[in-house]
Amino acid sequence: DIEAGTVTGGVPAIYFAEGNNPGGSSSECGFYKSGNDGVTWSKSTGNLPTGDSIGRCALAISTAHPERVFLLVANPNGDLINALRALFRSTDNGASWTAMAIPGTLFDPTSQQTAQGWYDCSLAVSPNSSSNGDTIFIGGIEAYYNYSDGRGWINYSDNNTWPWQASHVDHHAFAFNPKSSYIVYDGCDGGLYWSQSTGYAIPSQPATSWQYRSNQMVTSRFYHMGLDPLDTKTTFVGAQDQGSWKLVSGTNSVLVFGGDGMQPLSYSGNSQIPYYVELPNGDIYDKNGNYLSGQFTDNTAWDTPFKMAIVSYNGVPPYDVLYTGRQHLWLSTDGGNNWLSNSATFNDNIHAIGLSHFSSSLIYVGTYGQISVTSDGGTDWAMKTTGMPSAMVTSIVTTNKNMN
Repeated sequence: DIEAGTVTGGVPAIYFAEGNNPGGSSSECGFYKSGNDGVTWSKSTGNLPTGDSIGRCALAISTAHPERVFLLVANPNGDLINALRALFRSTDNGASWTAMAIPGTLFDPTSQQTAQGWYDCSLAVSPNSSSNGDTIFIGGIEAYYNYSDGRGWINYSDNNTWPWQASHVDHHAFAFNPKSSYIVYDGCDGGLYWSQSTGYAIPSQPATSWQYRSNQMVTSRFYHMGLDPLDTKTTFVGAQDQGSWKLVSGTNSVLVFGGDGMQPLSYSGNSQIPYYVELPNGDIYDKNGNYLSGQFTDNTAWDTPFKMAIVSYNGVPPYDVLYTGRQHLWLSTDGGNNWLSNSATFNDNIHAIGLSHFSSSLIYVGTYGQISVTSDGGTDWAMKTTGMPSAMVTSIVTTNKNMN
């Protein structure tokens, strides 16, 4: 992150902060300052974490008092170094620093998810800051602000609730309206939000001052679509951090499941379970919210392949036959209630599955640099290299035309 600071001798000070990527341990990481337009740089170490413990950083400067510099620091794995040493303030242009306590859940709200300071780490100071204190915004998975110079943080972010009245989780950028510094913008995984009162709301109802501002803006990223073979008007989509959605031609879209939406599957001919949804790392749920991944014992990829059969399997209708790829290929013939490993371990996690339109015994899987095929339902596999060992096979499509 780079910021411009106080003018010294006609030349503005320039601040620069760099951190380690996950797993990194470079001691060169840290906070740097230049007072000669970037010709030379000096590193500040006073009371800051050591370079090898610094991950992603964010910088902010008080417009009203530019000698005040703020630095938000995650560790290389994306978590707080600790709540007492994560946000730092300098009142002398970066020469010395004081640690400010922040909520320990900023990058990791629950113990069930991975800390994400390497992905979302944002910081801002309102131009409305006074001589008595600064209005500070910090963002990670959650987002907080305060008007008491670092004491009394207020959480204003929402978590997978549609329509989102507060700003959605995973916060990446803050900005203030240049014509009215009371208007603050929050760019996050849910799109763009704003508050016209510098984020302020009744403390017991912190969501009420924030509004969604992404109408007519394309802010969604779809991982996968699920097409219903019996209903051409219905499409299911999995959206990055915005859930799984059902779209019916001529009607409004409907959120059917929260979180990161990955590969949805749909078959309207099954009155009991007309669709399935998938979350990251192969977590599968049916339409009724039943968790179907409790039997898996092997590792998997973030974007785990999930397929519904095209043809029947030993008399079982296709909508009850499901496949998912982890280190092994897994098969369910009862709609995901029970799973069997259908292969040996491959050279890597499976990233793609291809199913035949003619035989349930013919299956393809893709990994790094390899495509493997079985013609007996998974007992024996033949491996073919792609010639690109570092390239991931992400999709396999089979034709419904018999080419023999």
